[in-house]
Amino acid sequence: MFNLPFHCRVAELKVRIGIEEHSLEVAKTLHFAPSVLAEWQRCRNELVKELAQVYAEPNYWLF
Repeated sequence: MFNLPFHCRVAELKVRIGIEEHSLEVAKTLHFAPSVLAEWQRCRNELVKELAQVYAEPNYWLF
């Protein structure tokens, strides 16, 4: 059996990063103001950092 909370957290962060990336692309297409684009980029970067921290933590397999 694998570490379900770890894998759920990783999946959640990946989905949230995907949403931020999609929102950023739509905003660019619609020519939003740079300040709006910067906010989406900041949020995405924070999520990427959080995902990196989750991966850096020990991931113990449960048996």
